Amino acid sequence: ITAVLVLSHPELFKEWEYHKVHFPSCSTPPGEPCNRTMTVVDFPEELSLPIKNHTGIVRVPHIVNNETETLNIMKDLLSHLPAAQVHKPQLMLGFLTPVVMGFLGGLLIIIWSIRQR
Repeated sequence: ITAVLVLSHPELFKEWEYHKVHFPSCSTPPGEPCNRTMTVVDFPEELSLPIKNHTGIVRVPHIVNNETETLNIMKDLLSHLPAAQVHKPQLMLGFLTPVVMGFLGGLLIIIWSIRQR
């Protein structure tokens, strides 16, 4: 939600800072982030703005101007999103055979033990 608010209502935030981000890659192809963790480091001061190559650089707000207004906008945003319809899961018959076989096996053991008496 914060990322949406940063794009739609940037006036809600102040003290923006630049950070360099990096997703560690796996050593094996296709090189996706292995642990789904993003490394964030402060933006190097020696790099001057404007930057020609924005790869791995993000602008992040650090302070909210008005907390109450931000919460109201968040509530308004969430109230306009339709709720997901919950569907009851359909019965999967793939597990039915082991259950029936276990039940029949148990029933046969009970019948066999009764006949042994």
